Amino acid sequence: MNLLKKDLMFKKIKIGVYKSFMFCTLLYVFGVVSCNKHFKKNELLLNSKYTQIEDINTIANCKGPNGEYTTKVVSKKNGELLFTQIFSNERLPFKAKLSAENNGFVIDDNKKILDTLTSVSVEMIRSHDFHRLQTNPEYFFNQIKFEKKLDAETELFTALDRLNNPVKIYYDRAIKQLKRVEFRNMMDTTEVIEIVFKKWSKSDYGKLAKVIEIIQAKKDTFTVSYTHLRAHETSLHLV
Repeated sequence: MNLLKKDLMFKKIKIGVYKSFMFCTLLYVFGVVSCNKHFKKNELLLNSKYTQIEDINTIANCKGPNGEYTTKVVSKKNGELLFTQIFSNERLPFKAKLSAENNGFVIDDNKKILDTLTSVSVEMIRSHDFHRLQTNPEYFFNQIKFEKKLDAETELFTALDRLNNPVKIYYDRAIKQLKRVEFRNMMDTTEVIEIVFKKWSKSDYGKLAKVIEIIQAKKDTFTVSYTHLRAHETSLHLV
């Protein structure tokens, strides 16, 4: 009889321990899931297919305070960049090449190096790589962190550019896209440059910017409208 009582008591203890263990386990799992949900809520999430893009080739018709011009960009995932701007009132285009190591050179149509760019000029030219900025902001900015929710759709993130100047990133959670980016003018840090994504094009990798508005120092506005936009998964020769 005593043995039977002991056996029943032991079973009750086992059941109690098991229930306690399951309760703690459920609490742990719920806590982890809740933390993950909270973390993702404040995370800058973009289309995962963007990471597949190796090259982005674009041609844009641009309009600014001083007239119209054309901008061509060939951007490689490793950081190499070919940048060309053609102004109607100038005989020769401005052409620059940036390396994966972040060195920059002014070149001519025959790829001959005409001049070496400063680190500030390199960052200024790289800031025109708008589609790489849109699809991979971590490449351009450090210490990206959530600041606050501005409205039902827009969240504010802050960061630092490569020259340690402050950056503001406005993220549209409804469409999981950058809405606007504000950073200092590399050539004059008293000025703020605003990059506003206005219209989108569809691609195999998700939405890519079709029309961009650039506002310099709250007064000068530039409109960039893409006439050619192609993204590649395979790497091509830069020049």
